[in-house]
Amino acid sequence: MTRNLVVVGVVMVLAVSGVVGLLSSDPGRDAVADAVPTVVVQPTSTPEPTPTATPAPPDNREDCAEIRGTDYLSREERQWFLSNCVSN
Repeated sequence: MTRNLVVVGVVMVLAVSGVVGLLSSDPGRDAVADAVPTVVVQPTSTPEPTPTATPAPPDNREDCAEIRGTDYLSREERQWFLSNCVSN
């Protein structure tokens, strides 16, 4: 009877070990992991900013009638208008 209990115990241990082994090594899981593509992120270089041309300053007008009543195009134009078109 003791011998039967030992055999049953050994069989139980082997059965439990086999079930645990099957659960921990799922062959389908490895196949799924192999099927997932690996994403590799490559460093990208940032493009050099495109230089923009500075707009040329507008040509200053030198006509009192043309300037009068309008915004000055520059400080220089204002100064010219005040010096040449405004009488004290």
